[in-house]
Amino acid sequence: MKFQINGIEWTIKECDRDDTELKSANAMGVCNSSQKTIHIMKHAPVSQKARVLRHELCHAFLSDAVPVNRNEDTTKSYDTEWISEFVALYSPEINRIADEYLSKAENDIDDKGTSERITRTI
Repeated sequence: MKFQINGIEWTIKECDRDDTELKSANAMGVCNSSQKTIHIMKHAPVSQKARVLRHELCHAFLSDAVPVNRNEDTTKSYDTEWISEFVALYSPEINRIADEYLSKAENDIDDKGTSERITRTI
C-alpha cells in the first residue's frame, strides 16, 4: 500500500520472514526512511501486525518531523511536551493509515487463512 507524508510517497510491504530488511533487524517490522518503505511480517497475527505497523508509522512520521543532522548526537531525547505535540499532531493520520491498511489486509485473507501480499495504491 502506498501513502504520503507531506507529499512524499511511502510504501508498506508485507514480507516473509526471509526479507532482508526484517532479517537484518531481527524484527517484525522495519521503517527504512531512506527508501521510504515500511516492511512488516506477513504472517503475524492481525493484532500484533497492527501494533507493529503503528510503531513503524511513528518512525516514518518522526523521520519527517525530526530531520537528523549527521553532525549532531542522534541519541538526543525529547521532552514530554515535544512528544505530546507529536502525538497530538500525527496520531490521527498514523491511525488512519494503519486502519485503512489493516482493513484491506483482512479483506485479502484467502481460504487458507493466510494474507496475500498487498501492493495497492490509495
